[in-house]
Amino acid sequence: MASVSINKFSKYQFFLFLAAVLLSCIPLTSAHAAGVWTDQTGSGAQSWYSIASSADGTHLAAAVCGGDIYTSADGGVTWTNQTASGSQCWISIASSADGTHLAAAVQGGDIYTSTNSGVTWTDQTAAGSREWASITSSADGSELAAADNGKGTTHTGDIYTSADGGATWTNQTAAGAQFWDSITSSADGTHLVAVDGDDIYASTDSGNSWTDVKSVSYDGEDWASITSSADGTHLAVVRTSGALYTSTNSGSSWTHQTSAPSEGWSAIISSADGTHLAAIVGTDEQGGIYLSSDGGVTWVESNAPTSFSWISIASSADGNRLAAVAPSGGEFDGTQDIYTYSSGAPTVTAQAASSTTQTTVTL
Repeated sequence: MASVSINKFSKYQFFLFLAAVLLSCIPLTSAHAAGVWTDQTGSGAQSWYSIASSADGTHLAAAVCGGDIYTSADGGVTWTNQTASGSQCWISIASSADGTHLAAAVQGGDIYTSTNSGVTWTDQTAAGSREWASITSSADGSELAAADNGKGTTHTGDIYTSADGGATWTNQTAAGAQFWDSITSSADGTHLVAVDGDDIYASTDSGNSWTDVKSVSYDGEDWASITSSADGTHLAVVRTSGALYTSTNSGSSWTHQTSAPSEGWSAIISSADGTHLAAIVGTDEQGGIYLSSDGGVTWVESNAPTSFSWISIASSADGNRLAAVAPSGGEFDGTQDIYTYSSGAPTVTAQAASSTTQTTVTL
């Protein structure tokens, strides 16, 4: 029988061919987030309404409607009941990048600030007692902006800003009186974006002037939440009817991200560079948390519980650490703990065609 010789180059080609054949027999499923959500039982079950995070994700502050403000200095493992805040219907809370400066708004009440991570609080009466819906902060905590939605009153509300950590406030009437639902800020506080039922308004001068950057026909559903990158160029906004839009030019143009699931969105949050987004579902029928690592082009559902009506989510600057809260009521009776998320490398699950054995490959 004639012999067959395989030289060094031929062996290399042979193994490449063999690898290609083997890989062709292994169908790959879609990539999914490798991170895990952790039930932080140390927080205690409360009717949580809002949560904020420092840039590194270690300092968290969470607000209860009908209770106190709680803080954590270890990423949510242990919590301190900051009783000095007082038991109120806290509706929104914001944090500086280092977690020392906090600002929180009371529904139908005042705005309070803290400069020592929540240990003591100052009632900033100059802001007035209003139907606050949302509050946002610059990275250093000096520039604040708050939106009054006027719900429950006979009038609509305005946007108010502060350049001194909440001591004094300016009624930014140029934005107009609207039923404001959410407001977000760039890291330096100069870029602000706010949403009401129909429109999205943007400011590039700390709220002195405003431009309506997107208007849609009212369909009975509101814009629910808006978020911004640190420089104010990357924006993402969700609608309670299920639409999700992004912008990469401070709102001059928008992309409807149709690959995002059509859900009853309640809030969205962005990393500092705008590439990592997390959006939460919070309806009476369902819940869920979805993640994107490409600025909203593609989305994957995380392994967060779907039995909670999620209402607020916070993110570290790099988007790798998240914290989310849910209130009580609706279809989901009772109160819930705070959940935190820490991401890992994305994984691809490969399943052999002739077997149920799965191999997880870390990329």
